[in-house]
Amino acid sequence: MALSKPADRLNKKQDLVHIVILSAIVLAIGIYLIAMTILVSKDGTFYIERAQRFSSDPIGIIKRHHIGYPFLIFIAHKLITFFSDGSSVQMWIYSAQSIALIIGTAICLPKLLARPGSDKPGIRTAAAWLRENTAQEDLIAVTDRRISFYARRRGTIYDANPRREGMARHTKPHNKAKYIVTIENDEDEVPDFVRNAQKQYSVWENERKKNKKIVIYKKTS
Repeated sequence: MALSKPADRLNKKQDLVHIVILSAIVLAIGIYLIAMTILVSKDGTFYIERAQRFSSDPIGIIKRHHIGYPFLIFIAHKLITFFSDGSSVQMWIYSAQSIALIIGTAICLPKLLARPGSDKPGIRTAAAWLRENTAQEDLIAVTDRRISFYARRRGTIYDANPRREGMARHTKPHNKAKYIVTIENDEDEVPDFVRNAQKQYSVWENERKKNKKIVIYKKTS
């Protein structure tokens, strides 16, 4: 169901607030860990030494090493020298740690902010269809337990493509299941156990990617 424009704007504002709060927490923890550092890592000394040599031999450093991280340390150190004595080893360490903190925060925040299940909204849509179009006593065969859970129906789990040998899983839907839910990559590759069933409903698992479809079948006998 599409959100109204006011609701969408509210969600965006809430996302911004969450970004600010999470960023503040991550940065606070990072700054605390930087302040409590007793000994810099071995890799840290390698990159710091490359950054220190950058001002005297930039061409040589660029030719011999990947310059990205050392160059950022070099820039951070230049900024720090405006506020303190940049000649000390500790200032170089702070420069490297601050860059690592910024990069780490930038990498982690998008993952932390991603709403759980946002990559498979079709599961909720399929579950809503089952809830509205099936009886309370109907048994639903699913490959993903969340479908029967959100549909508030009894579910039986099967795995048409078991990933590991020896797993205690059914490779076909239970015989008493009235509805069978499959997740198909290609409409031409319909599982054998639903070829005689009636297709009732289908929805993309992810409308944007359109790579998998959730298909609901009803057994004819």
